[in-house]
Amino acid sequence: VIGVVVADTHENAKTAARKVHVEYEELPAILSIQDAINARSFHPNTEKHMSKGDVDHCFQSGKCDRIIEGEVQIGGQEHFYLEPNSSVIWTLDGGNEVHMISSTQAPQKHQKYVSHVLGLPMSKVVCKTKRIGGGFGGKETRSAFIAAAVSVGFTNEGKVLALDLEIYNNAGNSLDLSLAILERAMFHSDNVYEIPNVRIMGKVCFTNFPSNTAFRGFGGPQGMLITENWIQRIAVELNMSPEVIREINFQGEGSLLHYGQILEHCPLSQLWNELKLSCDFVKTREEVDQFNAHNRWKKRGIAMVPTKFGISFTTKFMNQ
Repeated sequence: VIGVVVADTHENAKTAARKVHVEYEELPAILSIQDAINARSFHPNTEKHMSKGDVDHCFQSGKCDRIIEGEVQIGGQEHFYLEPNSSVIWTLDGGNEVHMISSTQAPQKHQKYVSHVLGLPMSKVVCKTKRIGGGFGGKETRSAFIAAAVSVGFTNEGKVLALDLEIYNNAGNSLDLSLAILERAMFHSDNVYEIPNVRIMGKVCFTNFPSNTAFRGFGGPQGMLITENWIQRIAVELNMSPEVIREINFQGEGSLLHYGQILEHCPLSQLWNELKLSCDFVKTREEVDQFNAHNRWKKRGIAMVPTKFGISFTTKFMNQ
């Protein structure tokens, strides 16, 4: 909405509106995460920190035989649900009560937002959903773009000792769910690996993009993808198998995570070894390596990647 014309009749309002001349001042657009970082354009009160141990001391003490640095950029995704995201709305009681049928994933949010916009009590707004023809986060409100800068210190044997990570996501022009998505990406930035020293900083970028929102996984896959990127880079640096690097750094019973949780009932190594045997991974890896050695233009690949995913909500009352 640019402006509003108020008049005593509809025709007078239309006549007055036609006489309005709007002038626009073109301002520099902030479209990317890098643009936002350069302009220090972040949504207020969204900077988050998580830490464990002493990253600076570990880097400076000489304990790390090697330190690698890098960046990871992750684009957005189209939710691609088949049913359009739409609503049918009608009023009762002279406009004092609103009813709607919507394909939303979150009827209570529709009720809350419509109530707020119309100035009606929530008891006068009814939202029903018959079925959802797909959603995947796209019908909860409005995918999130994420970028990260990372430094990792490790030994020549492949043991990771320190992780220093900055995560930024592109929320667009409103905050929506981007802060919660950022937090889950930070929670999952260790994936399943024991790291004695961790420092993670996250910020939500305020840009001129349309507002972004959740996609299935809600930031968890992005955090784990960042982790697996530096695991792969360590493997290349040391000329070792990524699976070996993973095994060396597995969390176990009693591991302390960077957000304060202590792992209980953690049979990760046992599950990994059982799956490795049941799929005959070692033999298949040898066959893949032999095939690649004898074929210049056609290549095959095989990987085994673990994940862990927390199932609780950061809004604590929702865990009841």
